[in-house]
Amino acid sequence: MTQSEREELVDKIFKRKVIFEKEVLNIVSDADRAEIMKILAKFLVRDTLKEELNFLYIEDFSKFTFKPIVNILFKEIANEWIYYAMEELGYSKSEALSEIQTKKRVLFIRSLVSNYYKKYKRYIFREIVDTFIELVKTVPHAKAGNKLVNEVLQSNLIVHNNVMALYNFRQLWSKVKAAQNLKNADVSRIQILISEVSVELENEDIDDKKREELLKSLNKHEKSLKKMMNRSLDTFDGALKRFKETLVSSMIRLSD
Repeated sequence: MTQSEREELVDKIFKRKVIFEKEVLNIVSDADRAEIMKILAKFLVRDTLKEELNFLYIEDFSKFTFKPIVNILFKEIANEWIYYAMEELGYSKSEALSEIQTKKRVLFIRSLVSNYYKKYKRYIFREIVDTFIELVKTVPHAKAGNKLVNEVLQSNLIVHNNVMALYNFRQLWSKVKAAQNLKNADVSRIQILISEVSVELENEDIDDKKREELLKSLNKHEKSLKKMMNRSLDTFDGALKRFKETLVSSMIRLSD
């Protein structure tokens, strides 16, 4: 690629979002956009902004804020451009940076990020609520209580005029623990199946056909276990699911 061809491609990338998405982000569909945002949601909540968004790390409810999200998303998309420019176009890091420092291109990326946030912020908020439920799970018993949890339950994240069963800590704690017990039971069931298949595979006398069947079965069970381990607790209890969606809806309302 000649210098002029490279400059022409860069110009096209920063003029049409669909070209930027395809070339830089490897995105060609809404499904791709959603998948990218699910990945970024985990990264933001579990890592970069954990002290502002992750209830397992938030020290005081007053520190809880959505304000840094868009700026961090901008930084991540900008980093994707830098990686693309260096790997695919042969730019140095300083050259790649200079290409996105014009006002027009900054506004281009900000517009893209703003659209993503507006359309897919639900994924970020679901991840946030998952950390809240995980915080409740860490409390040893219902009578122990938790200051941060109670502050959330009494905050504007809970719309009290909605029909909702979980208003106090004891009710919420009971639902979380029951959901965790159901999840643990399913995990144990799959682990037993894996163990049984593994024992059969240790038998050196089984024929190749049987061994192949067992290996397929083992692979299937291991995938099921991974999927089960990644399931959030609200998927095990209807009331907990409604509670999660209430918080997510409140976060969407407050972030608009």
